[in-house]
Amino acid sequence: DDPRAERPRSVPLSELNREQRFAVSQLLAVYRAWTRNQFDAAGDQPDPAPEPIHQIIYGPGGVGKSEVLKALCDYVDTDLSKRRAQATANGATIQGALELTSSDLVKVAAPTGKAAVAVGGETLDSLLSLQFGDDKSEEFKDLAQGGRALVRLQTKFANCLFFFIDEAGMVDAE
Repeated sequence: DDPRAERPRSVPLSELNREQRFAVSQLLAVYRAWTRNQFDAAGDQPDPAPEPIHQIIYGPGGVGKSEVLKALCDYVDTDLSKRRAQATANGATIQGALELTSSDLVKVAAPTGKAAVAVGGETLDSLLSLQFGDDKSEEFKDLAQGGRALVRLQTKFANCLFFFIDEAGMVDAE
C-alpha cells in the first residue's frame, strides 16, 4: 500500500537539467547527513542534524519539477536497498533505520486527489490526518491539546526528512 508504488522511475541523475541537479544535490546533502548519523557513526558522536531546507521548486507544468522528487526517492530507495543487502551479507538483522524506505523519509502531499496521484502522494488532509468540514474545530483543538490527532501525526512523521507539497498554490489559505 505504498503511495509511491505506482510512481514511475525517474530519469538518471546525470540526465537532469542543471536546475534539477542543483535541487536534488541540496536534498541529497540532507539525506547523506542523515545516513552518516544512522549508519556511519559507529558509536561515535553523531554529526549535528543538518539545517532544514526550505526550498520552493516552481515553474510551469511540464518543466520537470516532479523529476526532482522522483530522483530523490529513487536515490533513497536504491541506497537503503544496498545498505540492507550489505547488512544481510554481513549477517546483521535488518532493523531500525534499515527498515525504512523513501515512503518513510519522504512525505508527499497535494491539495487534491488528482494532483496527489500525479506525484504518488496523498491529499494534504489525508497525510496530515485532518478531517475538514463542518466540525474541523474539534480536530484542531485535539491537535493543539496534544490529543490523539497529534500523536497520530507525530507517529506518521517520526522518520520524515522531506515534506513536499505539490501544487502548493492551490492550497486554500483558510
